[in-house]
Amino acid sequence: MRDLPAQVEVAVVGGGPAGLAAALRLAGRGISVAVCERAAAPRPRAGETVPPQIRLVLEELGAWERFQAAGHLPGWGTSSCWGGEGVGYSDFLFRPGGPGWHLDRARFEADLEAEAVARGAIVLRGVGVEPESGPAGGWRLAVRRATGEVGRLRARLAVDASGRRSAFARRQGSRRLALDALAGVYAFFRRPADCPVETGITLVEAVERGWWYTAALPDQKLVACFFTDADLLRGLDLGEAEAFRAEAARARHTAPRLAGTEPLAAPRVLPADSALLDQPAGEGWLAVGDAAASFDPLSSRGILTALTSGIGAADAIGAALAGDREALPRYAAGVRLDFARYVGGWRHFYAIERRWPEAPFWRRRQGRIALAQTWPTPQEDSRSSSISVAHRGHPPS
Repeated sequence: MRDLPAQVEVAVVGGGPAGLAAALRLAGRGISVAVCERAAAPRPRAGETVPPQIRLVLEELGAWERFQAAGHLPGWGTSSCWGGEGVGYSDFLFRPGGPGWHLDRARFEADLEAEAVARGAIVLRGVGVEPESGPAGGWRLAVRRATGEVGRLRARLAVDASGRRSAFARRQGSRRLALDALAGVYAFFRRPADCPVETGITLVEAVERGWWYTAALPDQKLVACFFTDADLLRGLDLGEAEAFRAEAARARHTAPRLAGTEPLAAPRVLPADSALLDQPAGEGWLAVGDAAASFDPLSSRGILTALTSGIGAADAIGAALAGDREALPRYAAGVRLDFARYVGGWRHFYAIERRWPEAPFWRRRQGRIALAQTWPTPQEDSRSSSISVAHRGHPPS
């Protein structure tokens, strides 16, 4: 492979927001880094809303100016129907951080990648990675294209940024500990000019079978996502646009948002479980973003947490490369501590909704709330890193 370097200090397996943020931070500090991503181009994804704190994180990464030029849609707050029939609002209008944003997700990831490359990172798309040896003398990685072409890459440290698959970490013996089996099905729609969506306002609505999320996007688009447990979702068969619309019609506040819209593609399924790697780091490697810990979309911890996770991982890697033997263990302790704090908020939010105590989704949540009491409590660990999570989620109003 002519575009594959023989050796770098850090290899990042996965090119989503967490992996790109880590690469951007590392490259900005003069650390050689290569990002290997399976997808040939950014794929359509749900998770397009970010809070005002995104500006501080992007400024820290040096990517704010590029973000401003991208034409993302300002987001002015969240409305929610949760725990009762009324709709509550929480807005950003009078907060000092300015608006949140509804993203063109493909543009956002492409801009992060461009910023990382501009700093000196190497980004390879359409490649898979398999570790062949490590970690005593560093990693020897086989990098394979879909055509079958294989190259070799050596790296002192490796970052698993492969998302919920945690592909690299699992090869090192780590296990994902899941708190639930949440999954979602999402679809994109074209909004007519007179679509009754409050542009800039995200809606979260609890229903008997789960809950809905809808938000306007740039270019007159709208995203709608329905969340429930994976087995319940399979029983609903929402893979066709009309079946998806029929399910949305059961949601009092969500249904009007889809009125008059045109589907742009068939609905897609995505995993949305809350889970933690039992070992978020090991000798010569660490996991970042969803590969290390994944969160319920209700917590609003998606893209922003991925970016801050990437920053924290890069800082830990920089310290490790400088000879700090405790840097990676501190990072792992910080991931576990942050997840324990998250579980407390997760319990609180789901305990609010009690309108359908016999419905399978909500009955399971009440049981999981009790189970979550057995997860580690967020007690400070002396080895915990200073990973900053700028946004800990907005509870339903």
